[in-house]
Amino acid sequence: MVQKLNASYKSVTLIRVIHLIRSLHKAGAEKLCIDICTELNSRNDIEVLLVSMSPVNHFKEQTQELTVKTIDAKVFPSISGKNIVETKAFEDIVREFKPDIVHSHLFWSDLLAQETYFPNVKYITHCHDNIYELSNFNWRLCFKKKTWVTAFEKHWIIKRYRRSKNNFIAISTDTFNYLHSVLPKDLHRIFLLPNAINVKKYSLPNNTKKQHTTSIKLVNVGRFAIYKNQTFLVDVINVLNEKGIKVELHFLGIGPEFENVKQKAAAKNVSHLIYFHGNVDNVPDFFHQSDIYVHSAYYEPFGLVLLEAMAASLPVICLDGDGNKDIIEEGKNGYILAKNSTAEAFANKIIDLWYSPTTYERMAEDSLAFAQNYDIRVYGDKLVNYYMSLLERVA
Repeated sequence: MVQKLNASYKSVTLIRVIHLIRSLHKAGAEKLCIDICTELNSRNDIEVLLVSMSPVNHFKEQTQELTVKTIDAKVFPSISGKNIVETKAFEDIVREFKPDIVHSHLFWSDLLAQETYFPNVKYITHCHDNIYELSNFNWRLCFKKKTWVTAFEKHWIIKRYRRSKNNFIAISTDTFNYLHSVLPKDLHRIFLLPNAINVKKYSLPNNTKKQHTTSIKLVNVGRFAIYKNQTFLVDVINVLNEKGIKVELHFLGIGPEFENVKQKAAAKNVSHLIYFHGNVDNVPDFFHQSDIYVHSAYYEPFGLVLLEAMAASLPVICLDGDGNKDIIEEGKNGYILAKNSTAEAFANKIIDLWYSPTTYERMAEDSLAFAQNYDIRVYGDKLVNYYMSLLERVA
């Protein structure tokens, strides 16, 4: 569907942007979307409208200063022909707001954004991970219905990407390379823009330094999912405990693997060393009270939480999750181990770091310095310049 706005942009002195997202659930992509909108909203040359396809908002406090609209609209392509295409509410928003740019986050909002084409609008897909629906057809799995469903969804969206001359933002080198491998060459308009955080929010108050003690406090933040691999960290705690190291681990988050991780902690007799806090609002406080951030995910599109920990002057020890290779400088702000590393190897890295106070202090300082390069203000400058380049580009 192609529709026109009543007026097209003649200048890029004021940029109107719609950020479209499926919902405002408490998750990394949603949090980054809000941080982006908040930063852009603070600028005189940007007008931002955050549009959610769901009434759910777990960030009510953080979105108080933003213009947020909830719409009842959705697009669900179906391989059986029973497509759901309900776009009127979004079309009305676009006609009223007259955006220069529609910037969509996550695949299901992308389907809605791309369904109705406004020729005077530039379209951006923000790829917060290696979008599964864009993956290449796998003949080895051609007997599975999901393989054909994915192929159908990809065909559906590629056709619309071409119509809109869509642009893509990749959050890491791994995602950038993935997009190059799955998108047709005529759609290789991909901008690498690593994620960002509000550094001030996570930094230690008044430039205080952590006190080096005989007990190590570890912290991990994230959804309890199989790929996050938190059971591995239970094994790490078990190894440290067997070595006589005084240690405690604090888990922040919930998810489908929550009970499995708790059960493993009980089976390993280390429940007294592991604390399960669930979802919390005061994540920076936990960082400030911890010594090392540990991350066990074997797939990580970027690793925003690693930057948050670094901003709190925490060295990071993690497994290679592909995307997080962009933000770990080995031996400088942390250590990154191979996916198949043993719990023993991981535990030894913790021991080596903690029992070398000079190395630890240097790493803590380097972590903060590194995180400052990813501050949301710097990110905002890069994003606005990117918007400008799109609006000045000749089609």
